[in-house]
Amino acid sequence: MWAAASLVKTPLAMLGGELSDHLGRLPVLLTGWGLRVASLVMLALAADGPLLTWGLFLAYAGSLALTEGPEHALIGNHAPPELKATAFGLFHMTVGLTALPGAVLFGIVWQGWGTPVAFLLAAGITLTAALVLFILARSVKMTDTA
Repeated sequence: MWAAASLVKTPLAMLGGELSDHLGRLPVLLTGWGLRVASLVMLALAADGPLLTWGLFLAYAGSLALTEGPEHALIGNHAPPELKATAFGLFHMTVGLTALPGAVLFGIVWQGWGTPVAFLLAAGITLTAALVLFILARSVKMTDTA
């Protein structure tokens, strides 16, 4: 399954980077996060079945791929030159420090309240993050240079 996800992610990561260069970081990033929310909601509501589960998992992997390049480019665009390495280090540290607790929380919710609730919670957290990014970008009048 992870190999198939990598096969999906490879061309979509390239596409996400190209779109980010042409359309801007924020539109591509927010679209990718929106697709991630949609994938998570569909996973929550989907009937059991291996083909559907595979398709939705690969759609989720694709949404991740679309956002990886724009996330990094946004950091590179806005970090001061003398702090770029620090900014990337903080980004990856934050991702690393939140991945394990997030996975544990997902597992606890899955075990306690079921699969749909776990996926809907993940969708809600992702949607909240997208809204916070949108509001912050507007409040600081973030330029969206490609």
